[in-house]
Amino acid sequence: MADLPAPRPFYRSRLFWLGVPGLAFLLWCWTAFAGDPVAMAWSDGNHRTFAFVGTGTVGAMRITPQRGATGPVRFQAGRGIVFSLPNATPFPSAIEVKLGKQERTGGSKVSGATVAIWALVLLYSSVWLPLVVWNQRRRARLWKASAAGTAEPPARSST
Repeated sequence: MADLPAPRPFYRSRLFWLGVPGLAFLLWCWTAFAGDPVAMAWSDGNHRTFAFVGTGTVGAMRITPQRGATGPVRFQAGRGIVFSLPNATPFPSAIEVKLGKQERTGGSKVSGATVAIWALVLLYSSVWLPLVVWNQRRRARLWKASAAGTAEPPARSST
């Protein structure tokens, strides 16, 4: 039987290279939006909704003014145009949720959630990297089984 080549290293795996752009995008978001948030705002007449990325977080908020409609603005987008988030830090708290919290200024109700980008990087990496390791171990086990001449890989022991 001819000698088989050694299994390929992890950096030659498709799974590894398919995961790199996602991680690179999240890291870019973390560094690129460290200042003023980039936000989109739209209104349906009774509520104003914001989606934003910035100051190390991504999130959405819904504001319900106490008195009537929010005005004629239907859609708005740009850098730092809508609001500013105080106390910007590179590592904000992982998840913040506001449910119908009454604001002191204007009496509006604010509901929303933000997720820190560092938490998304950690979550993404904790799913992607174990998949890469599992795939490499699976390939090595199959390589050893084919090198031994068996059609099936060796069964795992239950102990």
